[in-house]
Amino acid sequence: MGKSTSVKREIRFQQWIQQVKEYNERPDGMSMSAWCKSRGIAQSTFATRLQKVQDRCLESCQISAESSELSVLSEPAMPAFVELPVATYSCKDKPAAVISCPNFKIEISESVSEAFLLKLIGVMKHA
Repeated sequence: MGKSTSVKREIRFQQWIQQVKEYNERPDGMSMSAWCKSRGIAQSTFATRLQKVQDRCLESCQISAESSELSVLSEPAMPAFVELPVATYSCKDKPAAVISCPNFKIEISESVSEAFLLKLIGVMKHA
């Protein structure tokens, strides 16, 4: 296989990866069929591309796992515990709001975005 053919295949594969990312970010409840139809892609074509992307990811994970197993065997044992310095956090402004619960305390500044605040509230509902 020529170099240009291999480059073209890799570019096409990167496009497939992008399609899979977009598919994974589709609205909740949207089926593969509806998503493919909205993109003008045949469902069978996309399913094949999805399978190839998943296969390559799986191969990559297996290769990574095998190489890490080999490196574990060849590297000297590392300590199980390493003491890390405590990170210090300082905020010049006082928090605009403080939410205290038995297991956590959240200080919210005035500069927090609405989107982040909504996500935070959603997480707290499940805490």
